[in-house]
Amino acid sequence: MPPAKRRARTYDYAKIRAAVLTQFGHVREGVRGLSDEQLARPTHLGDWTVRELAAHVTMAVETVSRNLDRQEAGGLGSGGPGSDGSALDGPGSDMPGPHGPEPTRPASSRPESALPASGPPESVGPESTRPQPALPEPGPPESVGPESTRPESARTEPAPRALALLDWPFATAGRAPDIADDSRELAERNPDLDALYARTEQRITERLATAPDDRLIAARTGVMTLADYLVTRTVELVVHTDDLNRAVPGLEIPYDRQALAACTRLLADALAAKAPGASTEVRIPPYAVVQCVEGPRHTRGTPPNVVETDPLTWIRLATGRTEWKTALDDAKVSASGERADLGGLLPLMG
Repeated sequence: MPPAKRRARTYDYAKIRAAVLTQFGHVREGVRGLSDEQLARPTHLGDWTVRELAAHVTMAVETVSRNLDRQEAGGLGSGGPGSDGSALDGPGSDMPGPHGPEPTRPASSRPESALPASGPPESVGPESTRPQPALPEPGPPESVGPESTRPESARTEPAPRALALLDWPFATAGRAPDIADDSRELAERNPDLDALYARTEQRITERLATAPDDRLIAARTGVMTLADYLVTRTVELVVHTDDLNRAVPGLEIPYDRQALAACTRLLADALAAKAPGASTEVRIPPYAVVQCVEGPRHTRGTPPNVVETDPLTWIRLATGRTEWKTALDDAKVSASGERADLGGLLPLMG
């Protein structure tokens, strides 16, 4: 019996906006207190230093401001990336993965929803009932290359295609080397990181104050509404907050609850999209529960196949920071049932 279709998860976009600004502020405060010695430390992201990673975080946010400075995306598929023929967003970020195999998007169509998130009564914001704006006609995500500091006149990207929020995690692979180069260049040009953070924070705060949720953003992964694109920024910010905390002992940059919830839920829903089904229940308390993997559908009682982990472990698994076997061996994940092995489905992002 095929899994029942459910309403797609939606987000409280006012809270998502606040979460992006709050989490970026948390990172700024953490980075501001780092010494030159700490900034020179290595990270677990290849040969990146903490300084380069910190600079990269500003790129993930600045891409929102740069897009809002441009004429709204339009004329897709006829005349160029923007409605005015302009290039796509400049230096920015879409999760350079540390390593691990490039994820593949299944040929089967994605399910329309994941199960409602579980958690205590103080859940992270109600689902929005705001009607979604019409996007341009969908098409497969274009692999248009990394955001770059090349002159815009030298870029020859194809016209962008509409990208659904749930497709974003699968559209970010293959860009890590060039994103790393851009991050290094940005760090070299901005030895005063706090000044860079201050400019970035001021720009996005000013632009989000007046930009509507349905504003179309022509990001390099595809065209999305501003509301959906900001959800992807929670992933960038939460993942790289964790990267910084792991690289600098004792740093402990805090996680905004809304940002952590949105990041966890989007990546959980991406798993359900990659492996549609209802034989396995994946629990990430207190933020998400999804059913996935083909097989007998569970209807009542305790599911026969259950995976449970905490939000940060799940995020590390989904983005390739931690391997499935390592998480099991370290008792960071509990998995019971013959269909509870998710190792072959992870990571979701390269």
